[in-house]
Amino acid sequence: MQLQNQRRGTSLVVRVSGRLDAVGTPAFEAHCQQALAQGERALILDFGPLEYLSSAGLRGVLAVAKSVSAAGGEFTLANARGMVREVLEISGFLRMFRLLDSLDTPADQP
Repeated sequence: MQLQNQRRGTSLVVRVSGRLDAVGTPAFEAHCQQALAQGERALILDFGPLEYLSSAGLRGVLAVAKSVSAAGGEFTLANARGMVREVLEISGFLRMFRLLDSLDTPADQP
């Protein structure tokens, strides 16, 4: 798994590549928690290059979303495609969190 940060307006986009599974989830959570500790309040997870999302990865996403919410921030998913999107749908995450089809979609649109 690889993580890359990019600024998009007032939001921090965390681009997640590879596999978000039991091996990579602790690093993913630590990366996002560090961003929150540095004052980030609007977090967008870009799943465009993500190939695999396990139940451990889902738990990590939920933990990050809860931390963002507890900090009074805004949490958004973006670019989930294929099997990653299917996992998010089946797990109910797409009912809990906003999903942007593209980073070109303004974050203030539903």
